[in-house]
Amino acid sequence: MGRGFLSGLWDVEAAIYAGPPPVEDRYQLGAHGAEVVLSAARAEAERNGWAVSIAIVDSTGEPLGLVKLDGSPPDSARCAIKKAQQVTAVEQCGLMDDARLTTHPQHLKASTEAIPLYVDDRCIGAVGVHGAHRSEAAQVAYAGAKAAE
Repeated sequence: MGRGFLSGLWDVEAAIYAGPPPVEDRYQLGAHGAEVVLSAARAEAERNGWAVSIAIVDSTGEPLGLVKLDGSPPDSARCAIKKAQQVTAVEQCGLMDDARLTTHPQHLKASTEAIPLYVDDRCIGAVGVHGAHRSEAAQVAYAGAKAAE
């Protein structure tokens, strides 16, 4: 006797719940990678005495790590997360290209406080910083991004 119609549906449901095939680990930031980026960025901020919030998100914009240093503005944690999420959204949608930067230089300014993290030209996440002058936040974000390489 055959498996029947309902057992075939069970196979389909099992495939749906299993989700998409896993992405290679090197294309995922993960908890360890987020910790490395976060600690490098935090060290840079503390070395310079800047009271900032630092957020790390994965390629989908989900927060993986956050630190709010003493003395940082009250809303800086939320703002740091939003900045990092905006960068990953821009990178995933392919909106950041050379043509847009030459015609709309404000896009370059918006990305200085949050920097995407790459592995083999694929965005694996972003680091966002808020609570200091734009150039200082960019320096902290760059230190974190450099540690991810």
